[in-house]
Amino acid sequence: MNKIKFLLFVGVATCTLAAHAQQNIERLLPSFATLENVKVTESIDNGVWSQYEAPFYSVLIENAPIEMIPTWLVDSLITAFEKELPLATESDRYQKHSEQGDTLSFTLAYNGTINPAENKSRLNVMNHHYSQRITAAAALDIENKTLRFHYNKIGKVKGRIWAPTEHHHGSLLDIFHEIAQDGQSKVVPVSYDINDGNGSGDWEYMNSHYGYVRRHGKRIEVPKDKADDLFQRLFAAIIESSQTQDTFSCSLTCNEANIAFGKQWSGEVFCLRRLKDGRVFILHVEKPDKPCDLAIPHNWHEVDRISRLK
Repeated sequence: MNKIKFLLFVGVATCTLAAHAQQNIERLLPSFATLENVKVTESIDNGVWSQYEAPFYSVLIENAPIEMIPTWLVDSLITAFEKELPLATESDRYQKHSEQGDTLSFTLAYNGTINPAENKSRLNVMNHHYSQRITAAAALDIENKTLRFHYNKIGKVKGRIWAPTEHHHGSLLDIFHEIAQDGQSKVVPVSYDINDGNGSGDWEYMNSHYGYVRRHGKRIEVPKDKADDLFQRLFAAIIESSQTQDTFSCSLTCNEANIAFGKQWSGEVFCLRRLKDGRVFILHVEKPDKPCDLAIPHNWHEVDRISRLK
């Protein structure tokens, strides 16, 4: 009887640990939305490229000066990683003191492996490597007063950085047409065509499956007096689409939002960008008539036309 009770206790304890694993980190993610001077990127791939049955969720902070992050949040992240060390399948904690500064590094893998063999499928994030089919992976590096953080998970998270609002914003295409037709916005046709194999450049989106690109659409420059309101409206609508659509990839920062639909970005694409001077640009690239690649330059707010045709 005592043995049975012990086994039941172990089973319940194991389930409790599994249920709480990663929550120490995930509960802090919504706080990242307050980091206005730090670039935080939140991404979701729901069946576009990943082979997972659930969404692949990712958060990334690269090389952020630690003085730009509130002390309470830095301390909370360190505490969260300390609590997660025994909950992960594999974990590593490294600390070093030197004249150049202190280093503190955590690496966590859930149902996966840290630093798999070179010949194995790997998930590479910054200088951390994991076996590809993980449940979740996380790392926190604080070195020379610089912070780097990543969190990757297969499946939904407890708290998104940028969460959807309760208000229904309508379809992205309807909102785009409404803004384009208001008579005050500057609308420019765009065309990105490549069939000579020259895929060099700095791309916001780029894939090369068919060997040629035929992507057309429109770009809107929003009047400054409407820029902030329309940015918030489109930003919320993109988040809403990332909750309701079946196949998409979405990337969000405090000043940008991009979403592409369809397997291998075969459908429509919407890009939203706010510049430092307050100007806001919106891009809509239509779904092509027949399957082709996608190529959207990183500086799409400046580039109207790419023509690399033989």
